[in-house]
Amino acid sequence: MPDQVGRRPSNPGLLLVIGLAWIVCGVVALVALHAGWKVIVGIFFIGVGIFYVRGAALTARRRMDHDR
Repeated sequence: MPDQVGRRPSNPGLLLVIGLAWIVCGVVALVALHAGWKVIVGIFFIGVGIFYVRGAALTARRRMDHDR
């Protein structure tokens, strides 16, 4: 896999924390909101969180492969 010139991957720990925060916000939105559209907001927040967690996993894997 070729290196990316001029670009450093994000810290996987930070991406994981941000992703978990989005997921927690999604769960809170599903529980705390009383509007009919709370499901849409909750699913959106959880989806964004999953993308961040996925990014953290891919970055961690890329770093492990690069260190070998």
